[in-house]
Amino acid sequence: MKTGATIWNNIKEKLLQMRSTKLFLIYLSNLVSLQLANVRDGGVTMKNKGLPAVWWRCARDVYHMMRVFLLLYLILCLLGITIESITPWIMTRVFELAQESLETGRGWDRLWGGIGGLCFVMSVPIVLQCISALMTAHIELKSHMLFGQRLFLKTKKLPQEAFEDSRTYDAYQIAEKCSTGNQLWTMASLGFDILERGIIMISAIAVMGTFSPWLVLIALGSVVPNLLVGVRSRKLEYRLYHKQIGKERTAEYLWGLFCKKEPVKEMRTLGFTSYLKERWVDSRDEMLREQKCLQDKIFIRVNAAHCIRNLFYGINIALSIWLMLKGMISISQLAGCIAAFSTLQGAALNLTGSMEDIVYCGKSVSDYYRYLELPEEQDGGREYPEFKGDIDMEGVTYAYPNMQENALTGVDLQVQKGEHVVIVGENGSGKTTLTKLLTGCLKPKDGMVLYDGTDIAGMRRNSLLRHISMVSQNFVRYNFTLRENIGISDVERMSDDAAVSRAIRLADLDEVKRIVGGLDGKLGREFGGSELSGGQWQKVAIARCIFRLSDIVILDEPTSALDPLIEYDILSRFMEMMKDKTAVIISHRVGICRMADKIVVMKEGRVAEIGRHEELLQKNGEYSRIWRAQARWTVEG
Repeated sequence: MKTGATIWNNIKEKLLQMRSTKLFLIYLSNLVSLQLANVRDGGVTMKNKGLPAVWWRCARDVYHMMRVFLLLYLILCLLGITIESITPWIMTRVFELAQESLETGRGWDRLWGGIGGLCFVMSVPIVLQCISALMTAHIELKSHMLFGQRLFLKTKKLPQEAFEDSRTYDAYQIAEKCSTGNQLWTMASLGFDILERGIIMISAIAVMGTFSPWLVLIALGSVVPNLLVGVRSRKLEYRLYHKQIGKERTAEYLWGLFCKKEPVKEMRTLGFTSYLKERWVDSRDEMLREQKCLQDKIFIRVNAAHCIRNLFYGINIALSIWLMLKGMISISQLAGCIAAFSTLQGAALNLTGSMEDIVYCGKSVSDYYRYLELPEEQDGGREYPEFKGDIDMEGVTYAYPNMQENALTGVDLQVQKGEHVVIVGENGSGKTTLTKLLTGCLKPKDGMVLYDGTDIAGMRRNSLLRHISMVSQNFVRYNFTLRENIGISDVERMSDDAAVSRAIRLADLDEVKRIVGGLDGKLGREFGGSELSGGQWQKVAIARCIFRLSDIVILDEPTSALDPLIEYDILSRFMEMMKDKTAVIISHRVGICRMADKIVVMKEGRVAEIGRHEELLQKNGEYSRIWRAQARWTVEG
């Protein structure tokens, strides 16, 4: 019997006799060394990083999050490697014992002991697989939660401008699917799986190497086509997935319209259900056609690789039989050789599948980490203690991402403490953009926004926002309780019934409170609560703004869904309550302007006029035109 060192020397000599193989091994060694050099302690960035660097970062994150489970999983892997590595050797020994017993008539007890040991060794992997499956299910659940939480925290830190760019939504969807699909854990576990399959292959190769190095070369040649085709196919699949992500978001959006109350009601009333269905079908079919085209190409290549593998398998069996006929190996060694080759084929196929998956997962995980490396909102270092003076905008210009024209150009505006300012203008004149700049949600392209003479770019944004309360144009309808819907603007005071009830009274929500059954009654039908009208939901949003104790209040179209009489009543009370606070109100209705200390008229992204109601009417400018148009509409109506 040859020793392990002798076997390896025989294999090595045959390999190094081939110049092309030698050059390939040198190239592979340099490539692996280069990729491993990309891995830096303390973290790696995903730009231009190879698969080893991505796997290292992923495995390290999994280890930090789930040390105990990962260590137990590795122990199971090591047991599996040990068992499957010694199986070909035990099988060969059992065949030798069987031949010896048949020839001599002795040693039957050893043969039966060997068969029992072989049965035990072959049953252990089944038990290990069951245990591993249970552990994997738990690990996947935990990794889904932890990596999803990291994604949420990252999204929270992105600047507002990022959400004005569709590419951010594409990147988020890719990262989210990576997280929800447990591809990070899959990526980490595949690395261990490849190591396990590699060791099993080496064990099988060592068995075959005792018979002939040519068996090893033929065995390796049988799996190379599958490996190359599989890896290439997975790269093409992910490239297509990346290309289709925008189309997929469009299809999901169209499908989502059929699952929401408001769109369904409108499409039934106006009769455009078929049109939306056709758009969804067209979008879906376009993606399916591209996927089918790729899968057809992959199918042909994969089957060609399988044919080559089966051909090599037949050649290896024929070579083994030839060696037996020449007297170079015995019948028992022939059986061991075929068993080792079968083990090698199985391990190689599993290794090929793992390599395919790790290439696909590697690209997905790389995109996940690339999302985590997106630039975060740069927070200033200074705390903003208290609003004392005024707000100034000096030459503020802003343009949304991927837009040629400016949304605001050279805006100069001053809002003094305690002043009530109403901003009016046509749709698209820049009113909402102006409020986003006032609150620091957007950063000016040029110019500055100053609070008490200090540029807010140098302030910590959270310290500034503590002094601001807001009702946005597209306010959120939370399917929570009435208390939560209002108190969420100041969570620490949510349990204060008196404060919540005061906000309800000021926003004219007493009837809603009665309908839903008190402060803890649920809103929205989605979870069995009471549905509100659009105007009632808007009152809830106003109550949420009132509840928050702040020095500055910003209202963006706060009463657009309210009846004019109710609007006047609520805004009158609101203005009275806000008499000691600074308020900036955006409105498309100019009736509220009578109550304002200052009116700012926006037109085409610029400040067209500033003044009080009577003053601006006398100027006979843009404000006067808007006032007369709305007055004429009211009279004619």
